[in-house]
Amino acid sequence: MKPNSNHLETESKIEKIIRIGLLWSLILGFVTIVYWASFYKPNQLEKNHRYTVGRIFRITSQSEGDDTADFDYYVGKKKYSGSFTMEYVKETTQQVGERYYLKFYPPDPENCYILLEKTVPDSLKEIPLNDEMIPTEGWKTIP
Repeated sequence: MKPNSNHLETESKIEKIIRIGLLWSLILGFVTIVYWASFYKPNQLEKNHRYTVGRIFRITSQSEGDDTADFDYYVGKKKYSGSFTMEYVKETTQQVGERYYLKFYPPDPENCYILLEKTVPDSLKEIPLNDEMIPTEGWKTIP
């Protein structure tokens, strides 16, 4: 018995539709992730944030591209870290050990932004980052 060519064409069309559907699902998923990372997460930080003190602990020179600065900070008793590309701050000269105010999102403190234009006063420069002078839940406004 010969296979029915109409049946094979129908299967081929269904497989093609499934592949196209999967491709569109992957594209939609990628766009959703990019949107979330680019717009939603920063908007959370702008709407609900606290301030603490961050310290640059390492500056890494890249063979290609701009240098990267790593910083750490405490929220509660937990230590967090982040980094930024120094491409965005060419006019300033950050150094290892310098401290800056940092804006963070309280429900997810890893969502943060270091405020390089806001150096901390001398009274906060020499104390440990987890000292009681820096509130564990952060400040509502920069002191």
